[in-house]
Amino acid sequence: MPTHTPIDPVPAPERLSSRPSMRDFFRRNLEFFVLALSYITIGGLALFFIQKGDLVLELGLRRAEWSNALFRLVTRMGEEPFWVGALILLLFVRIRYSLLLLATGLSTLAITYGTKNYFLHDRPSAYFKNLGQDIEAIFVPGVEVWGKLSFPSGHSISAFALYGTLAFVIQRKWWGLLCGLLAVGVAFSRVYLVQHFLQDTVAGAAIGLVAAIIMFWLSTKVPEHMWLDRPIIRVRR
Repeated sequence: MPTHTPIDPVPAPERLSSRPSMRDFFRRNLEFFVLALSYITIGGLALFFIQKGDLVLELGLRRAEWSNALFRLVTRMGEEPFWVGALILLLFVRIRYSLLLLATGLSTLAITYGTKNYFLHDRPSAYFKNLGQDIEAIFVPGVEVWGKLSFPSGHSISAFALYGTLAFVIQRKWWGLLCGLLAVGVAFSRVYLVQHFLQDTVAGAAIGLVAAIIMFWLSTKVPEHMWLDRPIIRVRR
């Protein structure tokens, strides 16, 4: 009787361990990098032309109910529940991807706490209060405004690390575009909600992006393994 080669129930698309060149890596994630680097570059250049806190005050004069509601929602997309949700979902794509995201999250958490407690910068509310200015009138309703540990923005680090990693492991143009918009949206929301200065979010975005790239690159050094490169529901016991 003819024999048949068994078919692996999990297709073998490009794996992290295939070690793409840096050029290919940027090309395949072009949409995400265009948005991420645009925010970092434009925001960084703007710091040379505006004073600290100018953007916070300017946005405070342009409040609208719809934008308040939008940025209250968007800012939460850089918080823990979205990390947990992504970790669980990636288990059903490849265990490798979920472990990569976990490692990225833990590393950026350590970086965030370390840098914040090193710089100890005041947030906008405390900064302007020390200057004798009361800016409570521009606070967004329903948002608790913090006073300490402004630099760098933890939400920005989190968002660029989270959505950068998701873009890198699920390489689709529309997905990279969505991840880029979410990362930039979270960073900008921190300024809009009077939680951070622009420089806090630019620095946070850069840190989160670099962390995501480094962790992705390190993950390509891990050899292929049957259980590691399968979704959790298809791991053979």
